[in-house]
Amino acid sequence: MKALLIVESCFGSTRALAEETAAGLREGGAQADIVPASPAVPDDVSLLILAAPTHNRGLSTPSSRRSAQAKGGSLEEPGIREWLETATIPEGLRVLAIDTVTQRNWISGS
Repeated sequence: MKALLIVESCFGSTRALAEETAAGLREGGAQADIVPASPAVPDDVSLLILAAPTHNRGLSTPSSRRSAQAKGGSLEEPGIREWLETATIPEGLRVLAIDTVTQRNWISGS
């Protein structure tokens, strides 16, 4: 099995979760690649995992990512939200979505 993990992470928690998920998949014999929210989904992928932080009770936006950056986070552009708007996900592909929230309360809905 080949898994592709598309990750957006502002403070590193989502990336850490994706890395642990990929490690578990690899231990189970799968190939697991972690990439930012920009590539196309290759035809040989059998599992797509989308990992993103929760901002304002949903996916991050350019504005919420700038707020995260102002608080010391990284600015990853495009985010999963923008990727989903343009992505073509092959029919029948298994997809798993995971999210993370922060202990900080400065983003409503975190």
